[in-house]
Parts: sequence; structure tokens; C-alpha cells
Amino acid sequence: MIEIHGFVIVPPINKWDELYKDKIWIDSSSHTFGKTEVQAWRRFIGPIEYGSISFEDRIYHWFSRGYKLKKAKLEIYEE
Repeated sequence: MIEIHGFVIVPPINKWDELYKDKIWIDSSSHTFGKTEVQAWRRFIGPIEYGSISFEDRIYHWFSRGYKLKKAKLEIYEE
């Protein structure tokens, strides 16, 4: 087994969805896995076009709406 430690970006969860938090986080954050915090945010935000707002401002935009960085671990098993 190989373990890769990294980070993901998870969405905010309201009280009604608290029971399904794990499924929501898996479905909505697995594509954001990165080995560093910046890599996870870049995967979440996507490409930034020249002349648009800065990368830091985009992080603040999403962070202020409740999206958070969480530690994550990817496990790869050899069959």
C-alpha cells in the first residue's frame, strides 16, 4: 500500500445536510486533492485568466463563502 498525504477543499455544510457530510465532501472534493495547500486550491479554482483577480483574492472569495482546506490521505493498493 502507498499513502500520499495532501489536502482537499471542502464545501460548507448546512445543518440539514450534516448527516450526509461525508458523502458530500467525497463527491465534491476528491477532484481537488493536491500534495500542497496551493495545489489543492489551484485544482479547485481552475485556470486563472490574465487580467482577472489575483489567485489570493480568489481563495479569499471561496474561503469567505465557507469553503475550507482539509488534510487528506490517498491510499493506493496493489492487487
